[in-house]
Amino acid sequence: MSIFKYYRPNIFFEKAIRYNELYFSANHELNDPNDLKATYYFEDSPELWRHLLSLDSISSAWNILLHVSCDDSELIFQLNSLFKDVEIDSLTGSVRDAIKSKEVALKELFERSIVDSPVQSDTGLSNESSKEERASLCVLIITELLARAVNHKFYSVSFSKSALDPMMWAHYADGFKGCVLMYGGLDGPELKLRTHLMSDKCEVYPLREVKYIDSGKRIPILECATKGKAKVEEAFLQKNSFWDYEKELRIFTIEETKTHLMAAIDRKSENPRQRIFHHGTNFITGVIFGPRVDESYRKFVEVTIASNRQYADEKYPFFSFNTVLDPHGRLEVSAASKIINQDLFREVYDDNKKAKLLLDLGIVSPTTGD
Repeated sequence: MSIFKYYRPNIFFEKAIRYNELYFSANHELNDPNDLKATYYFEDSPELWRHLLSLDSISSAWNILLHVSCDDSELIFQLNSLFKDVEIDSLTGSVRDAIKSKEVALKELFERSIVDSPVQSDTGLSNESSKEERASLCVLIITELLARAVNHKFYSVSFSKSALDPMMWAHYADGFKGCVLMYGGLDGPELKLRTHLMSDKCEVYPLREVKYIDSGKRIPILECATKGKAKVEEAFLQKNSFWDYEKELRIFTIEETKTHLMAAIDRKSENPRQRIFHHGTNFITGVIFGPRVDESYRKFVEVTIASNRQYADEKYPFFSFNTVLDPHGRLEVSAASKIINQDLFREVYDDNKKAKLLLDLGIVSPTTGD
């Protein structure tokens, strides 16, 4: 299986071929402003609110059932009514902001619902604490419970199943002046990446297919807090059908924030860690040059990839392809060769062998030849 990534001829591309880098992008770094962006919403479901209150607490101090009962139907009904249809923007909003917008009513609701039971000392309260104080703690705890649905930030790397799409070349490869890297040798639908160039430890990243759907990306908060975050990943794999020509595949890395911090402070945490990961040297199986790439840059790219492979445990050859744009706007592979070593000794393919190679590598479709 081959997958393809379009590059402009810049320092990021040169780092990709020299250091085997993949960079995970945030929303503001992507072309589509709605990518990696969604709307969280509160469902109309008393049962999910009951389940939320019953979740295991992060510690006894954060156990809301020391103060209220999940069998209090009036409490459950009022919580559901208070937040039903409230929405949170995944980039600019927060659960804490949503709670603050309802804080007065929420405190009154909890104060009316406080159970008559001893207060554990590790909560910071005592048996003499007022219902108002205990209600304020409940507001903090329920913020933490809801934060479990949104305590993540997604970053992505995009690939394509298409190697020769003219629109992709025009946009992502700097008007046909860039290159497409071909990646292969996948162990099933996943990639193995290292967080540091010198690390021997790999982590597995599933390769997921983007779905093109003309509808809003909405994520149910209560379901994600209580049943897991499958709906979150589904939303961040959805794009408008306008982009379907990209035939996109992507991998994610996810940063998670401690939910008790999200409940207690307004400031969003910033992770200083670089989002640059590294793949194996032989993962780059070929490079496709745009029609506007000159000979000197082509040689530079081939030498860089070939030299990099000298440090692999097993030194595999890679393929090099030249392209032309025909009068109908279609991109065609005009020449194909296998680079054998860093001296750029190569096997040049004739037309028949080239046609078979393009099919075998998935550069053209077996049905249409495109």
